[in-house]
Amino acid sequence: MTNRDIAPIYSTLATDPDFAELVTEYVSEIPDRVNCCVEFVKTQNWPELKRFAHQIKGSAASYGFEQITVIAGLLEAALARDTELEQKLKMAEDLIANLSAIRS
Repeated sequence: MTNRDIAPIYSTLATDPDFAELVTEYVSEIPDRVNCCVEFVKTQNWPELKRFAHQIKGSAASYGFEQITVIAGLLEAALARDTELEQKLKMAEDLIANLSAIRS
């Protein structure tokens, strides 16, 4: 996995008093989610990576991380159509880099 520099990504809901605490909790879980994603990529477990991308697509949207939703959706779609290995890896690395940039 490559280490890419991505600008910090903040939730559009982070300043909303009704959501700020939930966003902080979600962000605290991201390192574990990144580790899972990395493991799925290393083992080339495409079905689990597709399921992961689907879950992230939905949860990121719910917590105000629209950029992550788009990236996860693209990865999910690529895995559904059995894209070439190089493209799968590039898209997974993109998701990992962006997830790693999430801040509360």
